[in-house]
Amino acid sequence: MDTAIIEQMDDTEKLHTMEQLWEVLCRKNTQGLTPVWHQDVLNHRVKLHESGEAEYLTLEEVRNSLT
Repeated sequence: MDTAIIEQMDDTEKLHTMEQLWEVLCRKNTQGLTPVWHQDVLNHRVKLHESGEAEYLTLEEVRNSLT
């Protein structure tokens, strides 16, 4: 699809197109699309959680850290 076609769409059409693309991606094997390092990060975070070493922030703490 040409990006010029996308730019002519209104926001509702763009969102609908994104939803359709997401549905197609979810139905097929997208295993190769995620970089290897990403799985390594996820595995590390699971280990931190399981060992009780993970630190969690409240939503308010996250908001405050961004300002």
